[in-house]
Amino acid sequence: MEKLPNDIEIRRAQFPQNYQSAKVALKECSEVDEAMEWADKAAAIATYARQSKDNALLNLAVKIKARAVRRAGELLKEFQTGPDGGRPAKNGGGGPTVSQRQAAKEAGMSKDQEVTAVRVANVPQKEFEAAVESENPPSVTELAEAGKKEPYQPQSVALGIDPEDFKEATKVQGALRHCAEAAQKHDSKIAVRGCLPHEYKKMIVYIETIRPWLDSLLNELMAKGESDDNR
Repeated sequence: MEKLPNDIEIRRAQFPQNYQSAKVALKECSEVDEAMEWADKAAAIATYARQSKDNALLNLAVKIKARAVRRAGELLKEFQTGPDGGRPAKNGGGGPTVSQRQAAKEAGMSKDQEVTAVRVANVPQKEFEAAVESENPPSVTELAEAGKKEPYQPQSVALGIDPEDFKEATKVQGALRHCAEAAQKHDSKIAVRGCLPHEYKKMIVYIETIRPWLDSLLNELMAKGESDDNR
């Protein structure tokens, strides 16, 4: 999981760079609970800024919280793609659906937090950007009030992506991110050295299963990228 820059509250000289990093990380965020963790951290920084009367830091925290709550709302709205308000089973199957409320609850959000996040996501992109990047960025509550006026269409729906395909792709992105983080943190030699003898074959099977799948995924992504570039 992307972390809020540790020095964001004490090194003003790096504000622009840290804020840009935060914007990128939030845009790439694929899990509701992850977005809300960003919002909670930003809220904590805002509290510190108010106590220390640091207006520059307060504005930064308000901007990050607004973007985090909006991203959570965007992800929650993806659960409104079915006629019953939940993700429909693929090809009209009879499997259970996950409602927006269920997704929010699993992320630890109250009903009020869910409604607020969705309303912030309802604010048109240009209007949201203009407000958040202003000298006096609005609070999440103010943004949510503005979001009562405009309907929001999930980006996946607008692009004609199958809801179940979107859900599966989101899971894959999360798994890849966790795998990449593990690869950065853990030394392969230590991983082998710490294994019990009977675990060697199990790990080999995992790797032999993953390797061709990763090759196939990479080929699909490269082909898709080339196709989009040629449009």
